[in-house]
Amino acid sequence: IRIQPFRAIYNFSYQTYLWLPIANEARQRLLGSSKMNWGHSLFFYKYYNQKLGIFAQANFTFAFPSGSDDEQNVLEEGNDKTEFYLPVSFTTSYVASKKNIFFASLSYSRINKDVSTVMEGADSDFVQYGLGYQRIFTKSLFGNISYNGTILARNYGSWKNITFGIRCRF
Repeated sequence: IRIQPFRAIYNFSYQTYLWLPIANEARQRLLGSSKMNWGHSLFFYKYYNQKLGIFAQANFTFAFPSGSDDEQNVLEEGNDKTEFYLPVSFTTSYVASKKNIFFASLSYSRINKDVSTVMEGADSDFVQYGLGYQRIFTKSLFGNISYNGTILARNYGSWKNITFGIRCRF
């Protein structure tokens, strides 16, 4: 559900969602997704002129233990505890022309669980940066490329990646 809670602030919105683990227990364990997630997102954007804009997003998600967790799964992975996730992102964009947009982002994410014990290279909190370019081909077709990397990470593991994407709006 996504709403605009304040009529006077047209560029702010709130979204809430619920993810239910519907796969069988073996698949849930394999994916590490046996908890019900209830998430909330706050979005804000503002363009200062026709070329420069910002976008900010804050999320907070609770992952509640599922009633279907078997005893062995709970003992092995600590799935009897509620988890809390807090990612915050800030992006600025520069519109070079009607079809070319450059952007940069900075993100912080916090998890109240030491995930490095579950997944190699994972961190309980980290700061990540990104740089990217988006090309608008038509009103319905977009392409983008972005580079992301880790600045700081607790526990161990840092990463860098390049992402290519094509978006089509129907």
